[in-house]
Amino acid sequence: MKKLFSSLLAGLLCVQLQAQIKLNGDYALYHFYDQEQFVTTMHVTPVQGNNFQISGEGWYGEGELIGNSGYYDWTFSDGRKGRTNFIVNSKGEIIGHVLGAMPNPRDFGLNWSYVALPGKSKEKPKA
Repeated sequence: MKKLFSSLLAGLLCVQLQAQIKLNGDYALYHFYDQEQFVTTMHVTPVQGNNFQISGEGWYGEGELIGNSGYYDWTFSDGRKGRTNFIVNSKGEIIGHVLGAMPNPRDFGLNWSYVALPGKSKEKPKA
């Protein structure tokens, strides 16, 4: 019985910790494999429950956060669309994998990964 209670308590704490993760505000994106290389910024706005809106320069999207992982579907201003799947680590950083279509069928499409640091300004860091 004591072991069952401990397991239930640990499960409740885990659920409570996951429920506390919220995406909100500005993030600076860097290439996952070269985290010195700044890419762009994005802004996340909570909507309702686990849902959020997200935007950057020339694109916007909507997504959902479930626990410490989620996705967002995005559209560029030129019509290209895609989906980003991500996790949020213990520091509040978003690690995302971007997949999207290119307008030219001969192109391979977008396929890259990033780390997004929370609370960063919309100014590109100086080299």
